[in-house]
Amino acid sequence: MGEVYRARDTRLNRDVAIKILPANFTGDPDRLKRFEQEALATSALNHPNILTVYDIGTYEKSPFIVAELLEGEELREQLNHGGPPQRKAIDYAQQVARGLAAAHNRGITHRDLKPENLFVTTDGRVKILDFGLAKLRPQRNEGISSEIATEKQITDPGTVMGTVGYMSPEQVRGQVVDHRSDIFSFGSILYEMLSGQRAFQKETMAETMTAILKEEPIELSVTSAKINPALEKIVRRCMEKKPEHRFQSASDLGFAIEALSEPSGVQRSTQTPLTKATKIDSRRGLILIGAVALVFAVVTAAFLIGRSTSRPNVNALVRSVTITLTTPLAMGKYCPLGIGRTALALSPDGATLVYVGEQNGKSQLFARPFDSFNARPIAGTEGAYAPFFSPDGRWVAYFAANTLQKVSIEGGQPITLCEARNAQGGTWGGGDKILFADGEGTKLVSISASGGQPEVLINESALTPPDWGFSHPEFLPDGDRVLLTIWRTYNPDGFRTAALSLKTRKLQPVLDGSTGAHYVSTGHLVYAHSGTLLAAPFDIGSATVKGPGVTLVENVRSEEWGAIQFALSMDGTLVYISGGPAWIGKLVWVDRSGNTTPINAPARAYQNFALSPDGQRVAVEISEATHDIYLIDFARGGLIRFTNTGENGCPRWTNDGKNISFVRHTAQGFEVISKSIDSGSEETYMRRDNGDIQAWSPDGKTLLYMVISAETSLDLWVKTGSEPGKPWLATKFSELLASFSQDGKYVAYTSDESGQYEIYVRAASGEGAKWQISSEGGEEPLWSKNGRELFYRNGPKWMAVDVTTEPGFKSGTPHIMFEGPYMNIPGFSYDVASDGRFLILEENYKQPPTLQVQAILNWGEELKRRVAVR
Repeated sequence: MGEVYRARDTRLNRDVAIKILPANFTGDPDRLKRFEQEALATSALNHPNILTVYDIGTYEKSPFIVAELLEGEELREQLNHGGPPQRKAIDYAQQVARGLAAAHNRGITHRDLKPENLFVTTDGRVKILDFGLAKLRPQRNEGISSEIATEKQITDPGTVMGTVGYMSPEQVRGQVVDHRSDIFSFGSILYEMLSGQRAFQKETMAETMTAILKEEPIELSVTSAKINPALEKIVRRCMEKKPEHRFQSASDLGFAIEALSEPSGVQRSTQTPLTKATKIDSRRGLILIGAVALVFAVVTAAFLIGRSTSRPNVNALVRSVTITLTTPLAMGKYCPLGIGRTALALSPDGATLVYVGEQNGKSQLFARPFDSFNARPIAGTEGAYAPFFSPDGRWVAYFAANTLQKVSIEGGQPITLCEARNAQGGTWGGGDKILFADGEGTKLVSISASGGQPEVLINESALTPPDWGFSHPEFLPDGDRVLLTIWRTYNPDGFRTAALSLKTRKLQPVLDGSTGAHYVSTGHLVYAHSGTLLAAPFDIGSATVKGPGVTLVENVRSEEWGAIQFALSMDGTLVYISGGPAWIGKLVWVDRSGNTTPINAPARAYQNFALSPDGQRVAVEISEATHDIYLIDFARGGLIRFTNTGENGCPRWTNDGKNISFVRHTAQGFEVISKSIDSGSEETYMRRDNGDIQAWSPDGKTLLYMVISAETSLDLWVKTGSEPGKPWLATKFSELLASFSQDGKYVAYTSDESGQYEIYVRAASGEGAKWQISSEGGEEPLWSKNGRELFYRNGPKWMAVDVTTEPGFKSGTPHIMFEGPYMNIPGFSYDVASDGRFLILEENYKQPPTLQVQAILNWGEELKRRVAVR
């Protein structure tokens, strides 16, 4: 939350660190007053194991904090190199416990205790960092952030704060926490110091959070035979799931550690006494800030001064900046179908940020030079999403109104280049060539930046099942190869990166479990996995990864279909948006007025789901480490696993409720399986090279399913009984997401024949006239149980239209029922019950209006330090 400068206190003849906070704090006097009280309370602790705050004040309306300057390294650095010896770990734990006790006695809870917030000085002292900032409570629906604190939202019940892996169970649940939450986090850190591995670390955030709630870490005695049993008992008590079962105070915890008796003898480190900080008056604070500005004109300010023993070149110091925006970022609901796309673009030289902001209820591009505090709207870019720069940094391309457009960064009228339907990212390479993922990830299109006829380079037929789409192309410097994110399963953690040669049109696998990959001139591949940015050494000649990925930045916002909210310049400057993964959801009931009722089921990576005919259960697809179908009984709650072989999805109940049909993906394609609820016996109904189930006819005799074709994109097919499948509707447009009417006479489906997705109805035979139901966009049509209404969604809006099917089909005028930031997953993202309620997925990590972007300048230096390139 701001910039950190190294400065000289000439009066007391000492070096200090100054953190300047965003000017938007000054607009709220109450908040500023609470901030001052918080910082004063922290400085009043004057404890050797807590970072000392010397002074606070304001300069040109920007609040600042003056704190002691530390030399040494984060505890994380030691853990990355194997961790401290057991004796040293106990010493560190004792010091942290003392610092926590001092803070807790003053009523201050950290809430984000982790190795990155524990600093080990060169003389062996442990300092707890960021107390004052982590404690500050924002107003409702607003957030504060810093480069090292991870609190993002309010402390209302239901809000999750903290770093995944070190959060307490009550933090995972979004409950109100007290000092005992810090004790749980302390136990997780001590466990990691002693074992060399994290207590809770799974493949995905959702699995890690579930483990915190329900699992116990591996016993320390298993990880090391030398662990003192009494020490292991302390760690276990710290990590009790219920707060009342843990140590009830950090003081008691400290006494327990101090009482340990080891054969070799545990020596506590000698604490160097610190003299009480002399209070700096506000006038001297202003002089000091002025001195900092003068120093900064000569030497670039360092990011996280003293947090590393490695000292980069003075001309390429790494520093963090929080960029405060004048208008909220326009993400999910402003994009086609309500599916979030990237909202950031960074010029190749790292000098200018372009972002998608919300203006008068619409999205629009804004340009913010790094040497300016102001952003300006780019005229004519209303409705824009997914921007990307030209190689010379003079132009920005983006998508809007089903087209690809470009506009000069200096202004002027936008230029339309070609049609682009539900695009999933683009890239601008040398030779003025633009590539973009078109048709909702079904094809990669090339076009000259000057306009002309677009060319389809590859489509879904180039993919091998279970791969089903691609997104986020990124040119490599040779101009021939392009990095692509390949969609595999419906969970972005299962996506992978491939390199496409434009000459051969062949795909080369690069890295599994990665999305949004970018090449950086330092020789690294930067990519995302589970909301975390990682970097690995990358050989550009062979397009191969040459080492393991190293975690660099956690808690980066990721959208439902894998868009990661970060951007890089070629020299490694990084900008990103903080937040949780949008693809972790909770099932909720929503009535026609938009009122929600939660369901007793955990937040998971849910995908397709379907209500049982009696409305008592739901079959739901969960796409995580495995890809399986689960059952939820609404009366009992919880999850019951229904499949355990292969990759399974798209569950659909038979009308008698005795069987569930689903798709099982194999290396050869997909199988439609029917499995009995009672006996568990399976029967294969059909096999194909690709596709997904859409719906069964009411009589259970005809299956409607979707097929991917190289010539006609997405088509709808039918299969009745033992007859072979045949096309029901196959055109040059995409037809998908279909359902039968309750009497089986008609089929409602989604098509983009008009240039955007709309809802249509045809006779179940596929012959005769068609009726267009929506006119302003629509998808996912479902019929009411009484057959008298047709529902569909239009982005965040749920629509209804009155219909009759006797003696013929007629429809009324669509009207909105409710609107909300609900998830839009591949396939059907809702179902409707007989009582008219809707079962919908609500995002677990609700993103408030975002007014801040994090930036790390000269991040390439950090890459070179952290990830060696051979």
